[in-house]
Amino acid sequence: MNNSAEGAASQKEAYYDKIEDRRKRFGSRLRRHTSVLLEVNDEAERSSIDHLEVIWTPIESLSLTERTAAFASLKGNGLATRTALREGMKFTPSEIQLALEEITDDLLDQAMTSAISGDTPLAKSSRNANQGQAKTPGDTSESLNKAITEGRKANQA
Repeated sequence: MNNSAEGAASQKEAYYDKIEDRRKRFGSRLRRHTSVLLEVNDEAERSSIDHLEVIWTPIESLSLTERTAAFASLKGNGLATRTALREGMKFTPSEIQLALEEITDDLLDQAMTSAISGDTPLAKSSRNANQGQAKTPGDTSESLNKAITEGRKANQA
């Protein structure tokens, strides 16, 4: 028995290979069995074996840091978010859907926050008030008269 770190790593790799082999062998049988069960339960549209997929849990448990680094690397190389979540973070389809919904919600929240904290009509008018236009509510008639006069001049020209 080899007690070195390399020997342990090769044993672990052989173990993972064996699990992958068993998953490949058993996966097709499980899909076929599930398809038959769905047909028996009168769910013909769901019973198509081509649309069934066995989703196995990852063999190796990766830390959150390792999964996050893998996700960042995949996204940095231009892969789609859905693919990066599936391959890097090892998310299931339902977890991917939830993550994408949360990303969409976050983007909407940011858009709403920037719209609210950005230039609203009231903020623009108060900024214009500081630039020498209507300074007080009583001055609005003066500004209106000035605009009417300038508009008439422009129309006559």
